[in-house]
Amino acid sequence: GIREALTKAGIDPAVFEVEPAEAAAPVEKTEETLDYDVVVVDAGGAGLTAAVRATQEGAKVLVVEKMPLVGGNSLRAEGGMNAADTKVQAELGITDSTVENFVADTLRLGHDLANPDLVQTLAENSAEAVDWLDSIGAPLTKVAATGGTEHKYLHKPEDGRPVGAYLVEKLSGGQR
Repeated sequence: GIREALTKAGIDPAVFEVEPAEAAAPVEKTEETLDYDVVVVDAGGAGLTAAVRATQEGAKVLVVEKMPLVGGNSLRAEGGMNAADTKVQAELGITDSTVENFVADTLRLGHDLANPDLVQTLAENSAEAVDWLDSIGAPLTKVAATGGTEHKYLHKPEDGRPVGAYLVEKLSGGQR
């Protein structure tokens, strides 16, 4: 069907034909036992965070990733990380970015479709998440209002880099 459509469009389908790739040489499998306390299957933002936290708790951790680089969808995150009542906000004199206001803004901007209990949990734990990132050398020190919020919740890297790539770099120890 595709060949016919290309032909009808006046395009030579041969332009798109490629020689089949040679099959890779078989890899010799060996049996090996590895000893880890925790195996994290995912090197995106969530997996890297889990690996770092487990390591902080003293676990020997192995991270497994199918892609040729770490970061997953987190590499695409551009804006920042919303949080309420953070130390950074306090240092900047921002006093109205409270958990209550964060919840209200989030529900309003989501057209009241979000689960209020989950939004409350997010808001209540957001400052701790920003503090933890700071403790591992990933401070988010620029704070702004964005996306229709009435208060300044958005935490970003000081140098203005996209937050996702910045955090992946910090969480992975620069290993990409």
